[in-house]
Amino acid sequence: MKKRGQVSIEFVITVGFAMLMIIPLTLLLYEHTTTTYEDVNNNQAGLIARKITDTANAVYFLGQPSTITIKVFMPDDISSINITGRELVMVSETSSEIVSIADINLTGSLSASSGLRFIKISALENQVNISDDVS
Repeated sequence: MKKRGQVSIEFVITVGFAMLMIIPLTLLLYEHTTTTYEDVNNNQAGLIARKITDTANAVYFLGQPSTITIKVFMPDDISSINITGRELVMVSETSSEIVSIADINLTGSLSASSGLRFIKISALENQVNISDDVS
């Protein structure tokens, strides 16, 4: 009978030690994954902001009534998009701001909804209008 008790206690100690190793590693992996996900979203938002301002510059130099529609995949964590003066600012839910500056004045508004989006960029007389393309 003593042998069974000893084997059971050794098994419980082995399982306990394994759990002691697995739980911290799982938490560390979860934290790393969350940080990586936020970095990817911020980088994607930065590329989108740069693409919008670069296209706005191109449309402006092509002249009025030039219009270009671009297709982008907006990340999940963007809470607002502000267009003021020459700046396009994307605010993420992690309180970081992604700013892209154009060579010309920008007007318009964009919704912050996530997913596949079409953005219409049109040249006006002294500025460029940026808006969601609903057609």
